[in-house]
Amino acid sequence: MISLKKRGRIIFKQNSKKNMMRVKITTTLWTDKDNLWAEIEKVSSLLYVASPIIIFKPQKGCSLPERWQTGIEYCFNLLLLGFIPLGRHYITLVKIDRNTNIIKSHEHSRIINLWVHTITIKENSTDDIDYTDEVEIDAGVFTLPVWLFSHLFYRYRQYRWRIFFGD
Repeated sequence: MISLKKRGRIIFKQNSKKNMMRVKITTTLWTDKDNLWAEIEKVSSLLYVASPIIIFKPQKGCSLPERWQTGIEYCFNLLLLGFIPLGRHYITLVKIDRNTNIIKSHEHSRIINLWVHTITIKENSTDDIDYTDEVEIDAGVFTLPVWLFSHLFYRYRQYRWRIFFGD
């Protein structure tokens, strides 16, 4: 929804987000911000935390840098469980901000119209990290099954992060 202020009152207007569903999952990682940032900015970290549920294979002609950069569209072929082709998937990082501890990407594929992924990193009272994945999904008629899958996928990704940092 977009809110517009007109003559002192707020008007809510529907936009393309009306069909979107949201997933928000948080876990605690036993590390500090510097260690997490050092890893999360690496493209190889996505490949690690997603595997083997989703394999991200760079498309031919698309080279991957060592670290994510904003404003570049990265193109992948996705494989479910390493062998079921899911087609092309595009990721554009729109924000990587160490000051606010937020990473945000806009993603899409043949089935998914829009996948807005926001990662939030926050120190907690025990000096560990509360790591949150929040995803807004619009996949048309496939939104509900994609939303259900994303719950499992992000719980698995966070499990892989916990293993990585020694849980």
